[in-house]
Amino acid sequence: MPDNKTNTQHDDAINIIAAELLSIANEIEELPSFDPSELTNEKMMQLQKIDFCSQRLREVSKLVVEFAEQSHQDQITLLKILASSAKLEHTRDLFEQHKIS
Repeated sequence: MPDNKTNTQHDDAINIIAAELLSIANEIEELPSFDPSELTNEKMMQLQKIDFCSQRLREVSKLVVEFAEQSHQDQITLLKILASSAKLEHTRDLFEQHKIS
């Protein structure tokens, strides 16, 4: 059974994932609405941002599953597994920003 230190370290990984989910949710909330019949370059870029947010949500969802399956690992091993499981460069960078390598 993991000790309290390991549980706290695993909480750090959950916090990284939770912060990213919150960031995605905030970005989606900030997107302006528009009439799809008036598709300008700016609006096309908004649609691309929505698409990227969707990709990020799927990515983070997969990482949550991976985390649950690997939660018996020590923190460094677990976070390396999650970072290597990430398909999006953006998501891998989140782990690097937290000096997990």
